[in-house]
Parts: sequence; C-alpha cells; structure tokens
Amino acid sequence: DDGVGVHNASIELLINGSKVSPIITGTTTDYTIVFKPQVNFNYGQQVQVIVKAKDLSGNAMTADTYTFTTVSPPDTSPPYTSGHQPSKGAIDAATNTTISLHIKDNGVGVHNASIEMLVNGSKITPVISGTKTDYIVSYKPTVNFSYEQQVQVIVRAKDLSGNVMPEESYSFKVGVMPITTSPSLLWAGETGYENDGIAPDTCKLKDTIKYRIKYMDPDNIQPRSGYPKLNIYCNGKLLKNTAMSVADIKDTIYSDGKIYWYSYVIPSSGSYSYTFEAINQKGTTAVGVPTRSSIGPVVEPVNRVPQLKYFYPDGGVSPSTGNPGSKFEYRVIYSDEDNHLPGNKYPILHITLDGKALNSIQMEAVDLADTNVIDGKVYRTVTPLTAIGKYAYRFEALDSKGMKAAGEAAVVKNGPNVQRQNTPPILELGFDGNKGVNPGEGKKNTVFEWRVKYTDAENDQPLSGYPKIYIYKAGKQYLLLTMTPVDAKDTNYMDGKLYSLKRSLVAAASYSYKFAAMDIMSALTENGQIQGPIVAASSPDDTASDDVLSNIGYPYPNPVFDADPVSFFNIEPESNLKVYNLAGELVFEGVYDGISWTPSSDLSSGIYLYLIEYEGSIIRGKLGIIR
Repeated sequence: DDGVGVHNASIELLINGSKVSPIITGTTTDYTIVFKPQVNFNYGQQVQVIVKAKDLSGNAMTADTYTFTTVSPPDTSPPYTSGHQPSKGAIDAATNTTISLHIKDNGVGVHNASIEMLVNGSKITPVISGTKTDYIVSYKPTVNFSYEQQVQVIVRAKDLSGNVMPEESYSFKVGVMPITTSPSLLWAGETGYENDGIAPDTCKLKDTIKYRIKYMDPDNIQPRSGYPKLNIYCNGKLLKNTAMSVADIKDTIYSDGKIYWYSYVIPSSGSYSYTFEAINQKGTTAVGVPTRSSIGPVVEPVNRVPQLKYFYPDGGVSPSTGNPGSKFEYRVIYSDEDNHLPGNKYPILHITLDGKALNSIQMEAVDLADTNVIDGKVYRTVTPLTAIGKYAYRFEALDSKGMKAAGEAAVVKNGPNVQRQNTPPILELGFDGNKGVNPGEGKKNTVFEWRVKYTDAENDQPLSGYPKIYIYKAGKQYLLLTMTPVDAKDTNYMDGKLYSLKRSLVAAASYSYKFAAMDIMSALTENGQIQGPIVAASSPDDTASDDVLSNIGYPYPNPVFDADPVSFFNIEPESNLKVYNLAGELVFEGVYDGISWTPSSDLSSGIYLYLIEYEGSIIRGKLGIIR
C-alpha cells in the first residue's frame, strides 16, 4: 500500500472458491502471502485464485482474480504402430509390394532418427514422412519378392522422451504365381535357320553373322520393350547383350510367331556360343530351346601378322643420348589382331655396336595382368651401354602360333648416341700454401721440386707425356719437362693426384713456370706463369753459367737426379748419343730426339762419359747421375 499500509486482518485468500489461511509476512506497506496446499493439485488442473484486502484507512482493494494450470502428466507411453500394408499375416501380397505402416505417439512424439526397419533380417533404409505424432514408414524393394515368399518385417522406434516401443515383428506372404501361358522362342524355320539361330554356321574373322529367332505368344501379347535379346559369348565370356530388331514392323500378330534379327561382325577367333531371351509385357518369361546355349559360329583360324611399334615418339629407346655406362630403357608395343600373345621368350631386343652383334635380350611386359594384345601391349628392358661407338637396335617377336611380327620396330634403327661428356682436367699447385715450387729461392745446384695436383672428373688419366712443366728464365722459355707421379699406385684421378719434378737450376736468375696437362680425351688445361724460384749467384763464376750452357752439347741438369731427363743444349734431333762408364764400357747408344734423354734405371750413381756425333763433329763431356 502506498498510503498508511495494509490492514493485516483484512487479507483474504480463496483457492477454487474455498477460503484458505495463508502465511503473511512483511510490512504494512508490502505483505507477502504464501499458501501451500496440503494435497497436490492434479496434472493439467486449472486453479482459480481470489485475493481481497483493505488498508488501515478502510479503503477496500478491488478483488484480484486470476487462474493458472498445472503441468501435464509425464510421457510414459511408448510409440505404437498401425495401418500395416500388407497387413500382418497377409497371404496374397504382390511380388512388387511396398511395405508401409504408421508409427504413432500420444505423448511428445516419435524420435525420427530412432526408427529402424529390417526386412528378412537385413536392415534397410525406409522412406519416412508425416509428423512426429504420426510417421508413415515405407519401403519399396529394389528386387521383387518371389511368389509364395514369406517376408518378415521388424520395426523399432523410441519417442522423444526415450520410451522404447516394444519391437514390432510380423510377417506376410507373397501370393501364388498366377497361371498364365508363357510366350515361346522358336527357331525361325527359314533356310539356314531350320535347326539353329545363325547363318552361316562357319565363318572367318570379320565375317558378318546374322542371328534370327521367332517369338510366339498364344495370348498375342507382344514382347516387353528391349526384347527379344541376343547374348553372344566367346570362350565363355559375354561379348554382346543386345536387343534384336523386328523383321516385319507391320506384323502385329504374335500368336503365330514373329521374326526378329541381329547382325554381328566376328571380332576375334575363339569358341562362340549364343542364347536368346524374351519377356512379354505381362512380365512372363519366354521358354523354348533357343533360350538354352547353342554353339556357333565356328570361326576358321586365320593367323594375322603381329605388329611391332615404337613406344617413344622418336623410336624405341630413351634417352637418345648418354655417357658410357648410362642405362637406357628400350620399349616396344606388341599388337596382334587375333589376340595371340607373344611366343615364349619374345619379344627380343637385338643391339649392335659398330655393325657387330652386341646383345640379344628377352623383354618383359610392363603390365603382366594385361592379356589383351589387340590394342597393343608394352614390353620393356633396361640395359647399360658401356662402350663408345655406333649403336643400332631392332625388336623381334613371334606370336604364340609362330607368326613373325612386322612393323616399324622390326627393322634396324640407329641409336642411342653414346659418347663421353668430357671436361678438361683441373690443375692446382701441389704444395701447402698454394705454392707450386719448393724452396722458393736458392743457389746454384739447389734442388728445387715443382708439384702440381691433377684432377679429372671422369677419372681420365693424363695423356702420355703429361703433366708438363714450362720453366722460364727472364721471361723466356727455358725448359719443357715431363713430370712424374708422386704415388705411381694411385689410380684415382677424381680426388686429385700429385705429380712432381726435381732438379737444380745452374744459372743465377729469376725464374717462372707454368703447368700444362692433357687427359686421354685430349682436353688440355694450362695455368698462367707463376714467379719463382729465384736462383742467387753464390760466386762470380755463377754469372757465367749461361755462357757455359750456350756451349753445344752441354748437359742440363748436371748432375741429373733419379729418373729426371737430361737435355743436351743445341743438339739437333737424329744425333747419335753414346754413354760410357768410367771403365770405358758402353752403357747406352741411341738416337737423341733433340729434347731430352732419360738415363735408364739400371745406371747407378756415378760419373759417366758421353759422346755425341753432331754435324760431323764429336762432342764429349762428363755427366753425373745421382740416385
């Protein structure tokens, strides 16, 4: 009350017309009235409430009247079925019947996703329509039931409150087959068709065979669309299943027989057979001898020539070029119109090198499961070709009947091109610190060693006479010498092999040098001139070394170390050279080539005498050899 307050004693509460005693709490301006019935209201009961009161000033409140309804009773009833089609226990259902029934619920409704239907023990997917209180569940089998078949149906469902419907299981029976007169298939009875359905009875490949049959229905019922049908088999496998054409479209009388035909070109050899079939528009299947398998036609064997065709656009091998040792894949397509597979051990690949037979290899099928060679079957082999030369190849095959294959791939074709992809060798300075000579300076008769590392990516050894070293004095070529391996047993040139030259330089001067090498494929590599070594004069006489060296026949170096060559200055080629030991015994005699002479390894350390016949003169001198 917004005034002086509510008069507590004036408050009255009536429930469904009966005055009750509520509990009153609060203050005069805001009382709360609560009433708890001793007996619960009923589910779904409408309850009327009337409230009366006055304030402390005697003002009466307009009676407040209102109603409410209690909740509905809980859903404890499961769904149930009705309206079964076919009905439970029916004994005359059609073979193409649709199974349907209603699933109803008097509560909150059926849970759609819980609906299951099993037909003869197999769970199926029915069509569900309607509302949750009355669903219609139907199922149309994809294949008709059989006559007199017992069909069992099981249905399961729940409602939205989770109440499970007792499993609904019932059955019905398909009716008895109606008694009808079957249509018949008969031999046409025409010339050539008296006792079978083909003409001619024997043929060759690609010949046309004509099939004819008579359809007869005593009730004058025409065939169903797409019938009669012809089934053609070869080696037991179905080749053709086709509808036949009517011979006389104006003939509408089926009770006395009507002719149907089909023409077929025999595609391959084999054992042929055929059957006919028909169904009239009432769904009755035709009977008669032609519905059973008949043999024919007999195909006369004609073995046609198999063909060999290149697999790749440019031939039968890939790649078309490569290095020695590369692997090459050869492929060929074998085809045979008679579907004759290749004979045992065929196809064969023949390879020649420089016109001579190199290899003959049996090829293997790419797809072992492929037994159809009419459209071609691929065969392959992979082989390395190690030698350089002119290669050629051809393919050869016989079919399983011994017929030799022909075609583009059966003749000789050049290829592949096998050649070396050579790269020049690499020369690197052979001492640590990127140096090529050690020591870098010295005096007369100091033994210098030059080293170079020879590397070849193809593991090609140096050509005979290489690596070479050019030694320059004051910028002019002074010596050209061949280097020797540091490790003669090392045959791996791909990781680098060291070569060395040891000798002294008798003339005081500033020298330079460069290395050159050529591999066995004649690829040449040279580096630029490198300064060093410096040979200092150790006495006044040293400066006259060039004058001495300019003397005809003077040997350089002298002495000579190990297997180093020695040069005789200003001696022309074809000069006669003789070498004696101090006992006067001749230890060498030969023609000097104008470049150098290498003492044989059986000459021990010591002093030797040499004699050169040069332009009618004899030049003599001493030569030291140090081992």
